[in-house]
Amino acid sequence: MRHLEKLFIGLITTVVVSATQAMATPSLSSSSGGGDSEITESISGTQYFPRSVSTIKNISSDLRNLAHSVDSLYRIRQIDSLLISGNSSPDGPGIFNRNLALDRAKSVYNYINFATSMPDSLMRVSSHACNWADLNILLTSRDWSRPSAASEAIRIINNGGKNIVANLRSANKGELWRWLDAEVFPLMRATSVIAFYETDPINLTPEIPMYEVIEPEPDCEVIENINYEEINPVDDVVDDSPWRRYIYVKTNLPAWLCLWMNAAVEIDITPHLSATLPIYYSGFNYFSRTLKFRTFAIQPELRFWPQKDNHGFFVGAHFGLAYYNVALNGENRYQDHDGNTPALGGGVAIGWRFRLNSNPDLTMEATIGGGIYSLDYDIFHNWTNGLLTGRKKRTFYGVDQAALSITYRFGLRKRKVETSVEKGGDR
Repeated sequence: MRHLEKLFIGLITTVVVSATQAMATPSLSSSSGGGDSEITESISGTQYFPRSVSTIKNISSDLRNLAHSVDSLYRIRQIDSLLISGNSSPDGPGIFNRNLALDRAKSVYNYINFATSMPDSLMRVSSHACNWADLNILLTSRDWSRPSAASEAIRIINNGGKNIVANLRSANKGELWRWLDAEVFPLMRATSVIAFYETDPINLTPEIPMYEVIEPEPDCEVIENINYEEINPVDDVVDDSPWRRYIYVKTNLPAWLCLWMNAAVEIDITPHLSATLPIYYSGFNYFSRTLKFRTFAIQPELRFWPQKDNHGFFVGAHFGLAYYNVALNGENRYQDHDGNTPALGGGVAIGWRFRLNSNPDLTMEATIGGGIYSLDYDIFHNWTNGLLTGRKKRTFYGVDQAALSITYRFGLRKRKVETSVEKGGDR
């Protein structure tokens, strides 16, 4: 983690850290019962996010190392508190940026909660949508690769007014905005974590890895004196994010237009594998006694996801069972034989799950599938208490699944494996 990144994130979180000092022990305090002194220090880590994204796909090594240290410190009862502060760059609507910053903080909170033994009572979550004043501080904090672009951006920001975005976008035929988007804004799309802990200067534990202490500096002049290094936030990530199980609750929107009440539940089994169970029911006529598609159907399915977070594209294999009573305004009505001989079969499906907005838990799912079913049904005249006129057995081939579902997921907490190491307190 390089100095510029740490100090800028420290600047953003200075106000929040100050507000939480009541949670932390003062910088120097006497330990109870003895003459030694306990010093409150801090360690920090940062996770960067792509534009408009609040989910973590690649945990940065900085955040991973912090989680390891926090867990070790908590187990020996030294952690006082932990502050998580989400941030977003100013290039976007204000309300969206505020929600995005908070969602990023929640994503990092979920990771810390997963990767450590820290109880919720010691963690605080806050967020900050960076404004143009924050951008001004960042631009003046170092020598950029294009100093003329930085100076022009500072001039536009200092002029103020309601047209800062428009002026930045139009400057130098858009080159200024492209430079900001490539080199500057990525630094502001970050979530920082600061953990406060107590150390005993006499009895330090050498085997616990300590990382560079970050002290947020309220005075911008201090950071101007530091010789910063070139940075690239995306170079500091590794693909070792922990997998987390979810339960998904969903409903097929087009089916409701056909007066089919429906709901489905899906659960992650492993990375790349999930199981879903949709249920459909319709007990209604379509505004006429001779037009109906009454059915009760279930279609359990096992799905394979190429992405390990069980998102995006999937393929599935399903089993189908359906009781039915169908009339299409024609001469005949068709019902499964004796009302207890459902259609039986199965098939395969493909689909895609995608996000609707910045909320990672709310998604949309499109799927289509085909199958083969064995049918055994009675044929009646299509009027009230119509006479039985025949019975037919046949095999159906064709589309048996078409859905556009809205989905909401709920996380399942991963149970921690107890070891011989003493925990630092009750969860």
